[in-house]
Amino acid sequence: MDNIFPWCEEIWTNLLFAKKKNRFPHAILFHGNNGVGKSELAFQLAHYLLCASPTKNEQPCLICKDCVLFSAGTHGDFYNISPEENSKNIGIDQIRNLKIAAHQKPQRNNIKIFVIANANKMTISAANALLKVLEEPPGDSIFILTSERKHFLSPTILSRCHQYQFSSPSDELTEQWLLSDPALVFTKEIIKDATFWSLGSPLLAQKLLKDGVISEYQTCLAPLLAFFSKKESLAFLSKSWQGKSLVNILYVSQVACYYLLKGTWTFDFNKKRVYQWSRKIIDIKKMTATGIALNEALLLDMLLAE
Repeated sequence: MDNIFPWCEEIWTNLLFAKKKNRFPHAILFHGNNGVGKSELAFQLAHYLLCASPTKNEQPCLICKDCVLFSAGTHGDFYNISPEENSKNIGIDQIRNLKIAAHQKPQRNNIKIFVIANANKMTISAANALLKVLEEPPGDSIFILTSERKHFLSPTILSRCHQYQFSSPSDELTEQWLLSDPALVFTKEIIKDATFWSLGSPLLAQKLLKDGVISEYQTCLAPLLAFFSKKESLAFLSKSWQGKSLVNILYVSQVACYYLLKGTWTFDFNKKRVYQWSRKIIDIKKMTATGIALNEALLLDMLLAE
């Protein structure tokens, strides 16, 4: 299990056991929070299943022709389905192409693997088309779906999938994993800060460390907490945030509201104000997600407006 995240080892072991017992499911759903390794394990599983000579510790050998093709992204029996460029959804044409491929003979092996990451982004018509495939799956095809929440998918699709829930690991396990990464040379204090900001998503903590944003998060947080605790004014907060990235401000505000409402901090604060901020953050994120160029200063004024 050299390449398996430590918090995913139980799921990996269960999948290997099912394979050894010839009870491997034809359709699998990995569901859980973002940043906990669902897609990574889906690709690792596909790689392992297609490998011609897995190692003794149940890992892809990395040297056989199948491994070389998989690593190059050109394996004829592996299909990765995700939203097309300039689209937020997985469309029906993509699932129709999947159906055609699923009913063709494998090119190299006796199986074909289809990974549908963020399967909840399928349109209704695409989901209905996939359901027809899952109801009568070709015997040589395996479908691996991922979704942040399983209820984002229809009950009928869920009923056709063997489900594995990915839980967020403890902060202690996340910190141990980050400290064991030779590419991350940080103090234990910074690792702890990254874990705090990741909200239970180890891969996000890893990204935050690589992006070097922890320091700005901390400088954005201090005046915000001073404002929420009624020690400083809104004008002070606005001045403190001058020159800061709107993206970072929104994320810091979101995390702060989460921890405040969770009861992480015990100082007195106005819950109504925190709820109002949470709603405004959601509204602003929806506006920025449209892809339309918006004035960041106006969006920040919207957040700061009382």
